[in-house]
Amino acid sequence: MMATGPRTDEGFHAAVRLDGGVDGTGPSERRKRVDICRFASLRLRRSRSETSDGARAGKRPLPLRILRGLAGFAAAVTVASLLGNAATTPDERLEPESGKTVRVGDANVHYETWGTSGSPVVLLPGFAETTVAFSTTAPRLAAKGHVVYALDLSSVGYTRGGRPADLADQTRLVHDWAAKLGIEKPIVVGHSMGAAVAGNLGLVYPDSVGGVVFAGGDALNMDFGDGLPQWLATSTWMRSFYRIATRWTWIDQRFLAKSCGSDCTAFDGKAGAELTRKWMRPLTEGRTEEEMTRLIHDPWILHLTAAQIRSIKVPKGIIWGEEDSAEGLRNSRTNLGNPPERIIRGAGHQMMMAAPERFAASVHELSAAMCR
Repeated sequence: MMATGPRTDEGFHAAVRLDGGVDGTGPSERRKRVDICRFASLRLRRSRSETSDGARAGKRPLPLRILRGLAGFAAAVTVASLLGNAATTPDERLEPESGKTVRVGDANVHYETWGTSGSPVVLLPGFAETTVAFSTTAPRLAAKGHVVYALDLSSVGYTRGGRPADLADQTRLVHDWAAKLGIEKPIVVGHSMGAAVAGNLGLVYPDSVGGVVFAGGDALNMDFGDGLPQWLATSTWMRSFYRIATRWTWIDQRFLAKSCGSDCTAFDGKAGAELTRKWMRPLTEGRTEEEMTRLIHDPWILHLTAAQIRSIKVPKGIIWGEEDSAEGLRNSRTNLGNPPERIIRGAGHQMMMAAPERFAASVHELSAAMCR
């Protein structure tokens, strides 16, 4: 017989309450409780849904506002760029302010000369440089007993024709130009990228040069990456940026002064501004602008391999700015076999501008050693 005492089991009480009677609630009351629970559950679900929808609805306009703002900004910049470009259409062809030109093959080569007697020296500018780069040091070198020549390569400057990105073509152009002018076995000084052309002259035409000097350039390739996408490189925005970069003298003046070195005063004041104008002027030509904007998409630089540099048999020398690339100097020493060198203190990459007299003296001393 089962015990009949009071049951305290919680499950029992719950069951009794659901069945009714024990806690004093009947079927009607129970239905009310169920309805209330269902109503509360429904309200909770609706509340969560409305909160989620409201949050999404509240966030949706924010990205749209940002996108509209960006689109408006891009449109304003594009319009300003188009108007600016229309107002600054470059001259397709600028005539040089000094020097001479001579026809060599399919090219018109622009060059300058200093001095009338003495052993010949040919100065080759680097990337985005012209004969202006040697305008202060060349007269000093001529005064030391040399006939000095400087010419524009066909990448920028006033030389027309040739294939800028082809080292063999550039080398042949310089060789044929020198032959046409009757320049015999010159010492060839290549600054920066010009070192590759000077080195290749010594490699391909060893009987036509007296020696080569690497000045602030190791003649090796540089990794520019893949460049910008073509649509961006040739866009109206990039064209505007290029024109600002080549026409705002105060920007270029500071950049050139910094690359020149701590002792450099060539780009100071009004005289420095005029020198900067002459330096940048060829870069504002229409044809040069097209070439340079293409270069942003498909970068290149004239160069030799380390093996080619080691194969140069003509006399060699190095001139380097103390504040220029230490890695480039190490490469030049190694690949050229530690030839005689001159280090110019207080000078950076544009050492011939930082210390024109010391640069001229360095070329003269190395030239004398090569001609013994």
